[in-house]
Amino acid sequence: MTKENYSVDLWIEVSQLRSALETWKAQLNKMLEHINELERDIWAMPEDRLGSLRMTDSTSTLTARPRQLIAKETGRRMQRRLKEILCEYDQKIRECTMVIDGMALSTQLSWSQIGYQDTQANLKIAGDSKQDSSQMRSIAFLTMFFLPATFISSFFSTSFFNWNAPDQEDIVSPYLWIYPVVTIAITLVVLGCWLAFTRRRPPRDVDSDEKCTV
Repeated sequence: MTKENYSVDLWIEVSQLRSALETWKAQLNKMLEHINELERDIWAMPEDRLGSLRMTDSTSTLTARPRQLIAKETGRRMQRRLKEILCEYDQKIRECTMVIDGMALSTQLSWSQIGYQDTQANLKIAGDSKQDSSQMRSIAFLTMFFLPATFISSFFSTSFFNWNAPDQEDIVSPYLWIYPVVTIAITLVVLGCWLAFTRRRPPRDVDSDEKCTV
């Protein structure tokens, strides 16, 4: 049994125990009410008759008492005992409530700890992303710094330019127009492929949609 299942089972058992104790407490309160009704309605006796009786613990005197007085004393003992049992039940119910509240507090603390760990992980990821973005800016700056010089050197080193041409020949080749035409065409093709790839939506998963609707 895993720790999570054990905690859930313990919570269920303690909750059921508290519910059972509260049910028994309600039944004991009803019994106490019935005893009070008996004492008030059936065992009622005038004070002059009660004063004429001797309250001793001897067997002879006890047998001589009226049945109403004996029943009344028995009812009082039952009341005292029921009140003691109710106090014990209240103590047990408070203990069950304390256990349930402690488990709820422990669960909240666990979730708080998990949230704190997630926050720390997100902060670390944010710091790493910031460092990566600064490195990417550095790479972009170096690229923009060296790209014009690289392009110019590559462009003028092509065969379209003859820097050592005689005076009768042109330095620039008449076929120079091929370079911008081919460059623009290839650039448009690359940009079109990039736009088509980025704007294309992935196909929706039908099974996942059905699960969400269910």
